[in-house]
Amino acid sequence: MDMNNLKDVVGKYKVLYVEDDETVLSKVSRMFREIFKVVDTATNGIEGLEQYKKYYQQNNFHYDIVITDINMPKMNGVELSKEIRKISPHQEIFIISAHNESNILQELINIGVSTFIHKPIKFDDLLKSILKIHSSLQTTK
Repeated sequence: MDMNNLKDVVGKYKVLYVEDDETVLSKVSRMFREIFKVVDTATNGIEGLEQYKKYYQQNNFHYDIVITDINMPKMNGVELSKEIRKISPHQEIFIISAHNESNILQELINIGVSTFIHKPIKFDDLLKSILKIHSSLQTTK
């Protein structure tokens, strides 16, 4: 599947992308904007949580997908995921991280995180993860 076909399948989705590395944030969010209808960004967990709440207040629905890094200042991705789960227990959450410590991965599984991808991001891995989340969203809607 190429980028155009992917956009046909998941192009309607609204995404929040939280990443503290501004270079990665810029590069990946640019790629996400080629795929998804809405891509909002934040540079740490607190900002991400505020954006998540603000989006709901403005639209009366949550993002389709939240994509976050794990290690970030102010609030990490694990804590962000927990806070989002308190607000919306069925929120699709997708982790992108350079870290793979088993205790963190176990905690993410316990929270119910949908997908985990290691950095640097490979397009094929990203594609598989997006399609997995798409399948999940189709069965819950």
